[in-house]
Amino acid sequence: MRFSTEEETIRIANDSEYGLTAAICTTDEAHAGKSAARLEAGMIFVNNYMAAPSSAPPSAVRKGSGFGRENAAETLREFTRSKNVRFPSGRGTIPIWPPRD
Repeated sequence: MRFSTEEETIRIANDSEYGLTAAICTTDEAHAGKSAARLEAGMIFVNNYMAAPSSAPPSAVRKGSGFGRENAAETLREFTRSKNVRFPSGRGTIPIWPPRD
């Protein structure tokens, strides 16, 4: 993608529906730290890039990226609660609680 300003690069990156990783290539590492703080990504590589996002720490998942906080679909259950809703079927009496005589 072409860009003209740093502001535009931050906007382009943050407008993505994904946010697992980002990379900054620069000779000014102090400025890279300031730019990294503005990026909406879980892992930000400065002057390097590792193509193994499966090593991402649990908190690195952002937006529509990853398989859940712990990199596995099964762990999504840790962040959900089930609910049971019952309606009368008309096939029997509904018990009352507490029981009455």
